[in-house]
This record gives sequence, structure tokens and C-alpha cells, in this order.
Amino acid sequence: MSFPRRRLLLWSLAHHTCCLLMSAVLPLSVSAAEANPPADPATEGRTVQLERLRIHSFASKRADDKAPGLLLGNARLGGCLAASGLGIPTLWTAELWSDTDHRLPLQGPLLSCPAFAGLTTASYHQELSLLDGVAKTSVRYPNDAGYDVELFASMADVSLLTLRLTPRGAAESEWLLDLPATPTVDQTAPTCLSGKSAPDAFTPFAWSLVSDPPLTRAAGNRFSLRLAPDQPVTLTFRLRADTPTAPAIPPENKTFDELLASHRAAWDSLWQRSAVLVLPDLDLERLWYRSLYWTLSTCGNDRFLPGESMFAVPCWDMHPFTYGAAGWAAQAFTSVGLPERAKAILDCHFKGAALRDNALFYTRVLMGDSAQPASPEAMAFAHEVKTDGRNIPCEPYELQRHLDGFAAALFQRHRQLYPDKSFSIADLYPLMKGLAESWCGLAQRDPKSGDYLLPKMTSLTEDLIAIHPIDAALAAKWCLMIARRDAVTLGLDAERSKHWQDVADHLHMPQNDQRYLEYSGDLDQRPGGGYQGVRGFVYLSYPTMELRPTLDRVKSMRTLDHTWERNLKGEGMIGFVANWFALADLHYGRGDHALEILKHNFRCEDTWKQGVSEFPGSKNYHFTTNYASYLLVPLAMAVQSVDDRLDVFSAVPSAWKNFAFYQVPAEAGLRVSGVMRDGNVSWITYAHDGKVLRQATDRESLRIERTGSSIRLKKADAAIP
Repeated sequence: MSFPRRRLLLWSLAHHTCCLLMSAVLPLSVSAAEANPPADPATEGRTVQLERLRIHSFASKRADDKAPGLLLGNARLGGCLAASGLGIPTLWTAELWSDTDHRLPLQGPLLSCPAFAGLTTASYHQELSLLDGVAKTSVRYPNDAGYDVELFASMADVSLLTLRLTPRGAAESEWLLDLPATPTVDQTAPTCLSGKSAPDAFTPFAWSLVSDPPLTRAAGNRFSLRLAPDQPVTLTFRLRADTPTAPAIPPENKTFDELLASHRAAWDSLWQRSAVLVLPDLDLERLWYRSLYWTLSTCGNDRFLPGESMFAVPCWDMHPFTYGAAGWAAQAFTSVGLPERAKAILDCHFKGAALRDNALFYTRVLMGDSAQPASPEAMAFAHEVKTDGRNIPCEPYELQRHLDGFAAALFQRHRQLYPDKSFSIADLYPLMKGLAESWCGLAQRDPKSGDYLLPKMTSLTEDLIAIHPIDAALAAKWCLMIARRDAVTLGLDAERSKHWQDVADHLHMPQNDQRYLEYSGDLDQRPGGGYQGVRGFVYLSYPTMELRPTLDRVKSMRTLDHTWERNLKGEGMIGFVANWFALADLHYGRGDHALEILKHNFRCEDTWKQGVSEFPGSKNYHFTTNYASYLLVPLAMAVQSVDDRLDVFSAVPSAWKNFAFYQVPAEAGLRVSGVMRDGNVSWITYAHDGKVLRQATDRESLRIERTGSSIRLKKADAAIP
């Protein structure tokens, strides 16, 4: 037995689950036995993907009521599963708010059996499948009574939560059902219940529940039902935002198996379109697939932006943060191959009137009460986002203007990977123009040096407030440069865009002869480390990749090294910032250093290994921003594509001798697959619209040439700088 197969089998046995044992007989990588490209990389990748999803699913033989619980959701509706498996105690939906700033949780439908209260379990098994997001829990007590339960938040019908309970034992059992607290609960039929929010609710909502055996009212919002041994009961619970005139929710008339089939088909559709990775470190691979599952479960709703610990912990009242989950998730979906999910988030970000109001607000706060943006078309993104796209006041954190570069890069990256002329004209160019105008209103020319300087503002390092921080300078330069490029390409704003270029060319870049500096006048003496640390230098590379040729490469890498040391190699660091530094390293080809940083994510795992917290020891469980940012790092080790340049296996850590990936998106709509064995590239394929355009057996740098909707790949002069 080969080492990878032996390691997989041992890992499977250690987890003691049938599904893992079954997956152990499958090859670790279908491609590992192939020296030549497969006829259909997508089909091979799919086989590998299904294997990965099976072996990395969750399984536990110990219940712990103190654990946050496994996270289930469909991006619209979700929450953390009770240890009992009998429901979701705190249920969230992306669209329910108690006011314009605070999301509203509800008591989810939750079952209990009084006869089991106080008993010690004889056996317990809970699992959550990454394949379909179905949680299964099996509990037995010493008298052999107990239950089996399945629960899922439907990915096909995103207002629906479905549960099937089968009691076990020799005697009939009574079960109690607790429901959301609403002013009234109506029983329209023996098996049908419904409730509505109070008339003055900020977001009116309605719910309904259908049970296949009849329900008897016990007290208030509690009902009971009696079940014979092995008599399954299905509960279908529907929750939706409502209006006073909305029609009643019709009773659910589909069986559990019918609902499950459509739910599984929806998950399967997502997985089929997603990139596939095979990492030599099984723990990093496990975290990658789980992070993708968590991101899919919490982000991509087409109505509202996600919060930081979406559906899990209401940190910061579950506000959307532009450079938090609401931004990183869009990047993740773009980069993993789910553009429609990314576009839903971008559409929620791009609210023109709100962005123009934000630009006026920030200009006046930063430049003076009477200041005006450079033009009425100026735009700026909120730090924390109200339901209408406007800024939630939170001084000084809202004065982090670097986020305008971060947010714009979400749109730019999406356009580059999934070309769409209408998107470029209707969305991206007006946005880039608006941001360029906003920066022009903030940047003031210094008469002594001739450089443009930005006012005092908050850095990405949120406890640093200084004149002309490096992250804001890099973000501004990038926005102005991209706006000018697009203006030239589209033949628009010729004279105005010359000014954008002039500001970009003369924007001060804080630095000395050795390194870039945090802000103008920085003496490089401020300590780093801990939660805040030193953050801003990530913009030397990511997501402002197009700036790299304009920067001193050696100085940039020296700065990143020095910063990691200042930050005590990640001690106490928030997870997504560590991932951001890893991405910065990777886009300078530094795979070894990025791998060291990437392992910081293990420090953020919670005690129960159910998820990743905001930072080591944090109780902000299931921190969505960490999941989404983590997804991007191994993808960048596999494929990098910037400014119609394409490099594959360009930043693989030297310790990784075996590495495979399938269907990873690149610019111009390309999908790239490749396999490395024993430190050597076995094969690479480049496909477009399902057709293989090129195959290679070694690393190469390519240039993408576009002619209308067709593309050609040609060898580039050198690797991506």
C-alpha cells in the first residue's frame, strides 16, 4: 500500500465512521496513476471531489452542549445545530432585521422528549455531510430507547428547514415541539401551524410548520405529539420575510424524501461547478473543503450581504463588513468557480445612491465640514453596511479608506475571470470612475515635493490613525490606475482620466531605502503582534495585484518578511489577516512562507474542531471571513492570473511534492487543471467553454490574447512579476 493510501486509511479508522471507511478504499487521487492529461479533466476532477467531500465530512461520538454546534445553512436561512440534533435553537435568516443595523434571530423549531431528560446516553453519533449539508444524529439510552434524526436547510427552497425524527425503543413516546415566539400561533389544521410577527416589526415575517402526525397544543408556543416506536415524523418549517398583504404560506405537500432529493440536487449542482483540490497535507485539505461548505452555507444570498459569523454568533450585531465576509466571500466564489454567487454579493454592494452619499460623508469627515468630493459622481464604500448600502457610523473604524480599493477589486476580479461587456459598462466603469473621483477629492498636492498626500485616516491596522497610510495609498493608486485604463479602453472621460493618471503617478509611497513604511513620516518603530498587529502591507500585493510591476519587488518582499517578524509570526492574529498575508506572499512567488502562515488557521480552530474562530481563543465561532479568505490561498498556489498573464504551479511550497487541482478559474473564462508528482509537473490542461485549448507537461508562463469572445494562449516572455 502506498504512503498516501496508508495515511488515508489510518485517518479514516481514527474517525470511526462508515462513510470514511468506505472512502478509504478509493484512490487518494485518481490522477496520481496517470502520467498524461486525462481525456476529460472535469470528469476526473469530479470523481476526486466526491471522494474529498466524503472523507472530510464531520463525525462525532461525543455530545457537548457547550460546543457552538455544527453550522447548517443555505445562505438565506441557517444556524448551529443543537448537540441533540433535534433542531436549531437560534435560527437566523439573512433578510430579518430588528432595525436597520441589527439582524433578528428566532427560536427555531426544537424537539425534546421528557422521558429522556436526565438520562445518560449509551451511544451518540452525529455527522454532517459536506456532500449535501444533511445533519444526522443517532442517540441511544441504556434502556435501548432513543431516536434517529435528520435535518437540513434546503438549498433548493431557501426558506425551508426540514427535519425527520424516528423514535426508537419498545414504548410509545411523547415529544414536545417548541416554536418561534410570535404574538399568536394559529393551528389551521391538526397538522398545520403558523405564526406572524407583531404588526410593528421592522422586518415583518411569517412562518408555517407542517407535521405528518397531528399536533396537540400544550402551552403557549409549545405543542406535543405522541409517536409509536419506529414511527417517523417529518416536520417542514418555512420562514419568510412578509408584508401585511402577503398571502398565507401554503402547507408543504412534499414528502421528506422528495424535499431531500431536490436539496441534494442543488448542492450537487454547486459542487459540480466548483474547483477541486488535492493537497498533500490532509489537515489543510480538510479545512479547505469545510471552508467551502461553510462559505456556501452562509454567503451568496441575493438580497443581503453576509455578516462576520453569519448564522452562528451575532458579533457586531451581524453587520456586513465590506472587507469582511461581505467582500471575501465574493472573492472566494469568483475564484472557486461560482460567479453567480459572487455576482449576487456584488449586486448587493453596488448601490449607487448609497455609495455617492458615503463619498460625501467621508470627504467631509476627513477634509472638513464644507469639503466636497471631486465630482457628484464620486463613490465610496461603507465599512459596516446598513441594509441600504450606507455607512453605519463607527468612528474611527469607518475611516479606513483602503477598503475602496479592496471593494473595487471584487468587481475587477470578477470581470477579469468572467468577461461580460455589459457588466464592464454598466457596473464596473461607473464604479471605478466614482472611486477615482473620490480619491481625487481626498488627495492633495504637496507644494514642496509635488507628491499627492492623503489626509489623516484609519489604516487597515485599526488602531493606527495617521497621515497617508500605505494601505490607503496603494488602494488609491490601484483605483486610479484601473479607472484610467478602463476610460481609455471604452473611449470615455479622456481629459478627466488624465488627471486620475497624474494623481496615481505622483501619489506618495511611504518608504525608505530598505522597506516600505506604514504611513508618511513613519520611523518604523511601532511594535506589531496580537490582534491588530501591522496589517497594511498586504496591499503591496493583494488584491491590488496589477500594481506589482510599479513597486520595488525586493523591497516589497523584504517588507513582508519584516512585518511577519513584527507580528510575532501570527501570535494572536485574526485569521483572515494571516490568510491575507499568505496571499501577498504567494503573489510574489513565496510558497514556503505562505504555507507557514497558512497553518495559523489551525490555531483558530475551536476546542471541538467544529469550526474556525476569529482568532486563537475567540468565541466568535464559525468566523465566515476566515473561511472565505482561506479558500483563496491554496488556489493561488495552484494558479495565478493577472493582467492576461497566466502562471500555474508558480508558488507551490517546496515541501509539497504531490499536488493536484481541477477546474480552477483563470482570467478570460479559462479553467485550469494540473497534477504534480514527486515535485515534477505531470500535466496541465487549459480549457475554455469545456474545450481544451492547450496541454503542457511543465510549468510555463502564458499570455492570454482575446479577440472578441475567442481567446488564444501564447508563451509569455517571463513569469508573472
